[in-house]
Amino acid sequence: MGGLEEISMSAGAYASDPSDSFQYCPWEHFDAEWYAASYLRRLGVDEPTDASQHYAKVGASRGYSPNPYFDEGWYLVRNGDARDMVREGRFASGFGHYCAIGYRGRDPHWLFSDGIYRARRGDLADDDLASNGLRNGYHHYLIAGQNELSSGSTFFDPSFLRDNIGLTEFPFTTLLTAPWLGSMRLSHYFDPDWYLAMYEQVEDLIADGHYSSPLHHYLTNPTPHLFAASADFDEQFYGLRNPDITEAISVGSLRTGYQHFVDYGRFENRQPGPWFDPEIYGRDRRVVAALKNDPALTAFDHFLRVGRARGWAAVEPAHAAAIDRRPGVEAAGKDIFLRMAHLWGSAGIAGRIGFPQPAQPDVSVVICVFNQYDLTMQTLLHLSGSTGVSFEVILIDNASIDHIRDIENLVSGLRLIRNPSNVGFLRATNQGIEAARGRHVLLLNNDVVLPPNALRMAVQRLDLDAEDGDAASASTRIGAVGGKVVRTHGQLQEAGCILFSNGSALGYGRDADPFDPEYGFVRDVDYCSGVFLMVRRSLLLELGGLDIDYAPAYYEETDLCVRIWKAGYRVIYDPSVVIVHLEFGSSRNPDAPRALMRRNREIFFSKHSDWLSTKQLPNLRTSVNGRSATRRKRVLFIEDTIPYRHLGSGFVRAADVVASMVTLGLDVTVFPLNLNPTPADPREGFDETVELLWDRDLRDANRLLLERESFYDYGWVCRAHNLHRLASVLGSGEWGPFLHAHVVLDTEALACNRDAGLAALEGRSFRVDQALRRELRQSYVARDICCVNAAERDQLGAAGLQNVHMLGHAMVARPTPSGFNQRRDILALGSLYHAETPNFDGLRWFLAEVWPLVLEQLADARLLIAGFTAPDLDVAQLLSGPRVIHLGFVADTVTLYDEARVFLAPTRFAAGIPYKVHEAASFGLPVMATALIADQLAWQPGRDIAAWPSDAPAGFADALVRLYADPDHWEEIRGNALQRITLDCSQDRFTQTIKQILKLD
Repeated sequence: MGGLEEISMSAGAYASDPSDSFQYCPWEHFDAEWYAASYLRRLGVDEPTDASQHYAKVGASRGYSPNPYFDEGWYLVRNGDARDMVREGRFASGFGHYCAIGYRGRDPHWLFSDGIYRARRGDLADDDLASNGLRNGYHHYLIAGQNELSSGSTFFDPSFLRDNIGLTEFPFTTLLTAPWLGSMRLSHYFDPDWYLAMYEQVEDLIADGHYSSPLHHYLTNPTPHLFAASADFDEQFYGLRNPDITEAISVGSLRTGYQHFVDYGRFENRQPGPWFDPEIYGRDRRVVAALKNDPALTAFDHFLRVGRARGWAAVEPAHAAAIDRRPGVEAAGKDIFLRMAHLWGSAGIAGRIGFPQPAQPDVSVVICVFNQYDLTMQTLLHLSGSTGVSFEVILIDNASIDHIRDIENLVSGLRLIRNPSNVGFLRATNQGIEAARGRHVLLLNNDVVLPPNALRMAVQRLDLDAEDGDAASASTRIGAVGGKVVRTHGQLQEAGCILFSNGSALGYGRDADPFDPEYGFVRDVDYCSGVFLMVRRSLLLELGGLDIDYAPAYYEETDLCVRIWKAGYRVIYDPSVVIVHLEFGSSRNPDAPRALMRRNREIFFSKHSDWLSTKQLPNLRTSVNGRSATRRKRVLFIEDTIPYRHLGSGFVRAADVVASMVTLGLDVTVFPLNLNPTPADPREGFDETVELLWDRDLRDANRLLLERESFYDYGWVCRAHNLHRLASVLGSGEWGPFLHAHVVLDTEALACNRDAGLAALEGRSFRVDQALRRELRQSYVARDICCVNAAERDQLGAAGLQNVHMLGHAMVARPTPSGFNQRRDILALGSLYHAETPNFDGLRWFLAEVWPLVLEQLADARLLIAGFTAPDLDVAQLLSGPRVIHLGFVADTVTLYDEARVFLAPTRFAAGIPYKVHEAASFGLPVMATALIADQLAWQPGRDIAAWPSDAPAGFADALVRLYADPDHWEEIRGNALQRITLDCSQDRFTQTIKQILKLD
């Protein structure tokens, strides 16, 4: 059947219209019963005796359709010229236009294309149609073609109605007049259940009468770019691969790329997405045979109907692709990552991976997968090596068709959830969250590589706060933890993420070196991506998991983190948690997800505009301002070098200043002006929240201050000479970026006093007042000045300087337990950098002039010398004296303090106050020092400290011998010094002084 000569037979009940030569045409007649059911009854209007009168007087002007075969609203949207003619009054409606002229080449309904129908039939020329009494192809279809199970739309295959409900007569007419059929699946190319699962709002629109079915919504909604019709098609990918399609969409010739693909592109072997290549799939001999037997079948059709279920290869394996070797191109890293994944996947086939199944795990690792067997196996293999924490792995399979289907035969211990269809990432992840048993839940991508300690470090971070009780309030508790995400070419993807006021987001540090210390400290952040996001399970359940409004994916973890913040918890970036990630691992086309990102960003903004209102405007240049979610006062702390405690000198005090700033709730950046060697752990001794820019020096100062203009509230500059050094690179007119801050000059010790002492020893004249003026000539930049003792405070005040504060040392008295008789030896502790330093000079003087006198009275005494010694400093001759032992650098000095009987400080010239003397006294080790040291400390000689002028070596030797040999005197000095430590070096007073200097509330 189907030829024109058979129309009268196939038309059945329809008869020719005697008014003209045309047969009865369903699309041109008013259907009163359908009209009343579709409009009048639904609107609660009493049915008039003649529904056609209502249509003529009211319905046509309101855009109502006259029958089920013509869609008035769709026709006018599709045909702008017809819409203009109706507005001008040339036609009463779009239907009038179609009946008069539009039926020649225009489509009347969103589910019928005259061009597609004729192309499929091949026997419907206009002359033949007219000679048989037919107006157009649609006329033929309604009275004949539909009964032959033909179709005028790729999205309607009548065989689906035949196979599901046995309908063979007038299926198209029945479909249009029986609304309940519209929600059935009508073709291979549109799944209404999947569509409603993806876009739940569509169900409400249908219920409210805006659309008759999911397919109706997809084909007619005003924003087609926001809705995908199939999980098997990537609109962005298709547009990038086919610029002609993108152009056609932009000018309105095409509605979507998918429309082109299902109507034409699949026949042209165009690629619908990165996961299916028709050329490669079509090479399979089984596919070749099938396509030969059915010319109407395409490679894509065969894949949907047969190949997917059987797991046949649909794309060239990623590991087989040639490596992109262009320098600096990320694709090379991705190619290598994929090859390694294939290697691990193959290893997984050869030998099973096993996971424990603890009854009460610390962590439930939730991984959602759709295909990507190799990547998933690589992730599982590395995850299986995790140590120091108990965990379970919940794998949700979204109807994969590759080896994931058999993964339980390769990986033991998985808690596996199988979905019969792909429900999308978000819904699948929520399934895993609901099944979790751990104290914490880790949302983990299946395209990552983790080091063995990643889980343990994240759990430790969350466990810093008590789960229950009064140990931590909700406002200080950590709700979620993310880590440092590194892309496959070794550069950062993110070190925590920043949100801007319009809802847009930025991975902080993207494309930077992951070893850059700027990304090496712990921070509160707006959010961390779902690549690796560990959340308290109790909090996750309280918040209802991921918000399904973001289905199928993107922005869901951003929304979750903001809800965590709104619930009073914190989101933390922890750089000790490191993840290597194949970005956009589910697609080789990074543009594919961006349409969903744009859509979900709008949803995100609508939900959280109040919270976002406190964020900065989008600006990459000032993004550093948003790297921390909590806006705390910020300090730029400038020193000669990173003040590691093992360096001694004034660096220990500087480290204590930094620690106190952290205690006061400040965000601290430590910037050294000298590039010095760093220890194996560059963060040695510092709080994890401090930014230590250990790889910068003076040459980077100008750039840092410009990049972070208006970022810092305070500038704390240690040592006056560093203000001069800054001025040398900034220039006198370039203090602007720095001057807005509250600048503090911490003199640490006045160099002019040290220089004056050295000049006196050498017999040179020296003008201290002139040297002080030179030393402080840049101090106008500072609002406040610090010094370490009362003498220097008075000296600065006498020089006319204002806002001078005394800030000594912070220390706690903690005497070691050994008594007098359990101890021996004299201990000298201090770094030896060069021969002109006070430490070197003091030892040289002591060993030459005092030590021989001591040995005459204490024949068994030993002198232990400990501390860093510069490699290029020759100390062999200096330390070659009798009973002198050079220990060099000693990491743990507590044992030395406990075993020695006397601490020696033979300093002849210096400024400030000696930290090493305070430290020795705090450990209960009495000190023998020069009178200079006693004056600096304002300690009473003979009571708090044993002291003698350096110009009287014999008296110095006698005082040392008495302290070493007289237990009563030793105990007196020890006890009084411990009291002075408690009084002079109170940690609380030290911190409170800094608070006063910075005028913190």
